[in-house]
Amino acid sequence: DFRRADEGAGKFRAYVLKSVKNHLISAHDRSTAERRGGHAIVISLDQEEAEYRLAAELALSEVSPERLFDREWALAVVQTVLEKVQGEYENSGRRDVFESLHEAIDGAPGGAFYQEAGQILGLTEGSVRVAAHRLRARYRALLKKEVADLLHEPTDDQVIDEIRYLFEALVSA
Repeated sequence: DFRRADEGAGKFRAYVLKSVKNHLISAHDRSTAERRGGHAIVISLDQEEAEYRLAAELALSEVSPERLFDREWALAVVQTVLEKVQGEYENSGRRDVFESLHEAIDGAPGGAFYQEAGQILGLTEGSVRVAAHRLRARYRALLKKEVADLLHEPTDDQVIDEIRYLFEALVSA
């Protein structure tokens, strides 16, 4: 459709070239597309089980279905990020550090936590505190990235607002 061409956006030749390329790519995609799901993994959505779980949660709670959805969404995001951090630690050969310190992700644990973790890991209490700080920092970075990936053209403020909303959903539901 040549009527959509904008003279101020560049040369007509470039417009035609881009249009032809897009057409060829689309034609190739159509001709090589696998039909009926191809090799896709089919995931069964057990509607009865989902309805049962929702009914059970609603019966135990005065919280609206929308708030329950937000809570489940927040739990899924948090769990995904936790699994990514765990994977990074395992891939770098530091599974023991993650296993000993993952409880420290949501804040500084009290009591003798760092001393006990230090004995397990063979580190000083100070080294364990630094390792826990690094674990929390990596978790925060991956959480920000995960949330940003869920937003369309996110700004830093939007990411922070979405993280706040997710944590409010976890606390209030």
